[in-house]
Amino acid sequence: MNKLFSNFLKYAKLLIKPSAFILLYLALYFAAQIIITLIAAIPQLIIGLSENPDIIYDYGALEALVNNIIFEWAIPGMLISIFVCLPIYFLISKLRKQNFFEYCKFYKTGTVVVGLSLILGISMNVFVTLFLNYINNLIPLQEISKGYENLAELIMSGNTFLLFIIVGIMGPIIEEVIFRGLVYSELRKVLNVPAVIIIQALLFAVYHMNIIQGVNAFFIGVVLGIAVYKTGSIWPAIAIHISFNSINVLMSRAMPESFGTFLESYHLLMFAASILLTAAILMLIWFFPRRDPACIEENSR
Repeated sequence: MNKLFSNFLKYAKLLIKPSAFILLYLALYFAAQIIITLIAAIPQLIIGLSENPDIIYDYGALEALVNNIIFEWAIPGMLISIFVCLPIYFLISKLRKQNFFEYCKFYKTGTVVVGLSLILGISMNVFVTLFLNYINNLIPLQEISKGYENLAELIMSGNTFLLFIIVGIMGPIIEEVIFRGLVYSELRKVLNVPAVIIIQALLFAVYHMNIIQGVNAFFIGVVLGIAVYKTGSIWPAIAIHISFNSINVLMSRAMPESFGTFLESYHLLMFAASILLTAAILMLIWFFPRRDPACIEENSR
């Protein structure tokens, strides 16, 4: 018992510094999004109140006005936050005498691995979507997912090109830099690989602040963590994440009616195919030789 407690204290002390930097990285991105969105939204709110001052007596209308303004600026605010935070992360690495690109594992990887990763993102998207539909049929999730559905609807109602750039490409890049780059590397200093993969996935789930998104994010985060560990590079994780998100944007805007009918008729076949394809690609990535020996974690320790 004493040995177990002493080991706990040992790891707790070792985790203090990495945990502090992880909180810093997450807080910076959260704060940037909130501050930028508020800076943009407050003038619009003032204009709205000046045009209709009686709205302050109607709580429902006031809440709707505030929500519409905030959601209108949520996506542009995210893009600005990305360009604000990336230089700050780079500067922090510089001050810590770290090479930002090496620390976040921006190592070269083969085009085959990147191609497989893009396909993996699509197959995972199909699997997650159908799996949640099946769960919803067994255990109705309408009340739990109501907030998520409203949020998704508001976000997806924006400009298609802007959505594709931010949600499909830039969002995945900054999230991978934070979670599979900075967070992963901080945790890897003191914890073994399985613990790192689980913890960074849990943090990724909590970051989404929604039960439905959180469950999705944990599953995806585990896969992304495995991809980073096995390839020694963050590029496959970025590719998986980009294809996963981009399919959501494209399907919400450009899904042909015939595909919806096909999916309704052959959903079980699609679900089985997505499981097999996801498992097959993960196996290939697991056994695929790393291109750059410098990427191998074990040799760098």
